[in-house]
Amino acid sequence: MIWWLRQRGALGMLPGALLGFALGIGLTLNVVLVFPAFVGNYATATELSNFLCLVPSVALVVCLERRMPSVERSAVRRLDARDIALVSGFALLATVIAMAMALLGPEAMWTAARNNLLFCGLALGAWPLLGHRAPLLPVFWMIHSMFLGGAVATTLTPG
Repeated sequence: MIWWLRQRGALGMLPGALLGFALGIGLTLNVVLVFPAFVGNYATATELSNFLCLVPSVALVVCLERRMPSVERSAVRRLDARDIALVSGFALLATVIAMAMALLGPEAMWTAARNNLLFCGLALGAWPLLGHRAPLLPVFWMIHSMFLGGAVATTLTPG
């Protein structure tokens, strides 16, 4: 198990990504960015901390892409179950950290927790098709919602 975690780079990369995610959200809590909307007559305001929700999804895909395919194809144990456990555990841990920080502050922390789960889900759903380019899907989701005037990525509420 330790060999598998080392090969994936999970022992070095994921704790750093979690630390960067938590510190980044905490430091950019009240920084608001205003983006022009290409559709509609109003600008879209969002907090900078929403962009930091992309960090865990990118770190997960990088860990999943680091492997030894020839060795893993001949493995006796199921590596898919370990991949699922790694991804689920890390995404939930990042969400719990953001939600725990929400007890100290405003609604932005809850939004960061929800966006983290959304972006991790989008990246992991696209990973079998796109491979190392899978984090582009959450990035495009964020760009779409910012520049087309939607507030989907900032609040994740319909309407």
